[in-house]
Amino acid sequence: MGGAAACGKAGQTTPKGYCNLGRMVQSLLKRGGKIYACCTCCEAGGITKEELFGGVVRSDLETISNWVAGSDKDLYFNLINIVEPS
Repeated sequence: MGGAAACGKAGQTTPKGYCNLGRMVQSLLKRGGKIYACCTCCEAGGITKEELFGGVVRSDLETISNWVAGSDKDLYFNLINIVEPS
């Protein structure tokens, strides 16, 4: 647990030639996407609310499940839910 929640962590550095998931997250947020990070996963990974990008919402699994049920386009990374803008 906690691996995918790191996608929303600000200040990531990656070796040359590797994808920076933080830049991808920021790009999606700028286009109106919504990103929800499981609070249990964040806690397991030692990621605080303050360490996440602005716009990434820490939430519990029940709330994330409700967002998933109500959305028409979803992409999942472990226990992060990314909802594409309509």
